[in-house]
Amino acid sequence: MATLFQESVRYVKSKLAGNPAYEPENIKEEQERLVHFRKLYDFYIFDRQRVLDYVKIAMKATFKATTIAQMQFPLYNLTKKIINQLAVAYLEPATRYVVVPKATQTQGTETIQIGDKKAEQDNDIYQEILALSNINSASKDWNRLAKLLTTVYVGVMYREGKIEYELFPPHSIEVKAQDDDYLEPALVQYDRKFGKETLTYIWTPTEHRIVDKDNRMVESLNPWVGVNKYGVIPFLPCRLSVPGDHWGEGDTELVSVNEKIDILIASMVYNAIMQSHSQPFGVNLHLDDREAGELQTGPGRVIEVNDVSKEDALPSFEFVTPQPAIEANVRAIDWMLKALALSKGLSAQSVSPEVSESSGVSKMVDLNELRERRRDDVEFLRPFEKRLFDITRIVWNTNEEKQISDDAVFGIDFVEPELPMTAKEELEIKEKKMALGLYSPVQDMCDEDEGIDEEQAMAYIMKNMQWNQMIQKARGNAG
Repeated sequence: MATLFQESVRYVKSKLAGNPAYEPENIKEEQERLVHFRKLYDFYIFDRQRVLDYVKIAMKATFKATTIAQMQFPLYNLTKKIINQLAVAYLEPATRYVVVPKATQTQGTETIQIGDKKAEQDNDIYQEILALSNINSASKDWNRLAKLLTTVYVGVMYREGKIEYELFPPHSIEVKAQDDDYLEPALVQYDRKFGKETLTYIWTPTEHRIVDKDNRMVESLNPWVGVNKYGVIPFLPCRLSVPGDHWGEGDTELVSVNEKIDILIASMVYNAIMQSHSQPFGVNLHLDDREAGELQTGPGRVIEVNDVSKEDALPSFEFVTPQPAIEANVRAIDWMLKALALSKGLSAQSVSPEVSESSGVSKMVDLNELRERRRDDVEFLRPFEKRLFDITRIVWNTNEEKQISDDAVFGIDFVEPELPMTAKEELEIKEKKMALGLYSPVQDMCDEDEGIDEEQAMAYIMKNMQWNQMIQKARGNAG
């Protein structure tokens, strides 16, 4: 079986061999980039076999191959847990729209607002596009992958009358940056498999080609005959910070800690299994239980010490109980988890396996940190969403008759996260608001059940009160 490194090299070579449109200047650097980002992505999506391969490779620096082969590996998906806690801009779906200007008009004694008809039509079309698209689920993913990988590409795809947003992590796409702006693409290409054949899709602002491995254009899949009718590359890089090069580094610290914790857990489990039994130990027995001249240890083997002077030690055989450093291992894992969480602006409790109820102050601190991270993300996501709207409009207008105007103004509202409360805390707040006349049982029932109106809620409450009175009366008669 090929090693993970060999697989990665073959994977990279297959992508770059006979590259039809773009060949990087330094093939070795491109190989390292693809392997690097694929590892980060594998840890996030938790491709168990590949994560296991990464962990085993890292363990070779400390453990013998024979020891690794005996180990069991309960892997911990820390990377996804942390990233999903950090990427909070779309905890609730954002509200996207075309801005509709309002003008006031006087009718008799009333002043009313009249919306711009053209903008209203644009917004109606845009809302239809969004309703049929996957933008809400995709936006959560591009927020998370940008947090993990620094850069993720979002493709705007027109498919059967709908817009779909497709995500491309750095290892799945090749990009040539613009000469005068290293952050923007001049060329984008990626692969698609059709049965046993792999085709390459190539985009520049002026051309769009689909070619086979010999750089021959596949006519059946090229209705535009190689011309990009959009006039723009329908792929946009999403970032939450400005990297030093086109791709950035990604959160290597997070994945490195995840890998080390997996190693510590594997070692701890191995020690717990192997050292839960007593170890046979013999003195001057001459059992000669060795393989290839190397002392073999474990509950099923004897540790043998021979040629000890009989004046110092008589021949003996006993079972010695080892003292595995399980608690020290657990403390090391706990420290690494908490240190990582704090370095990312999270509370130590957010990664702790121990479940405990947070205090109101603690939750308020966590919420403030959540809001600060969210504000930082939104600073980058707002202009990204504006550019994504512009590309969406171009792609849609090129393929459909019902079009969004070129001068349509995009707007977006990000939903602020609310303070999480326990049921007890929520009840106390409601009772205080009711005492001040700011809330009522009817409003509460309507909030809890959106399927009923105030009249239905009142009837339901009155019925409950009648039942309660009957129950109280029955109890009084029984007493």
